[in-house]
Amino acid sequence: MNRFFKALVPTILLAELAVITSATAVWALMSELHAGKYLIMGAEVVDMVGAAFLAAVIFRLAWRAEGRMNAEVPVTTE
Repeated sequence: MNRFFKALVPTILLAELAVITSATAVWALMSELHAGKYLIMGAEVVDMVGAAFLAAVIFRLAWRAEGRMNAEVPVTTE
């Protein structure tokens, strides 16, 4: 498996958890405030933009970590 897929897997897993949690929190908060349907949908859109930014950051960090792991020289014990 190449570097792209090794970085993509943790990105998808972490982003999925973050999206589910934040979308539920936004929906619950806006419903508690008796916001209208369109205001709730607008808040969800803003939340998803933030989640996309978070996914991009996670992918960049995972990509960099995979590069460091590939560049490491194995330690030999004598």
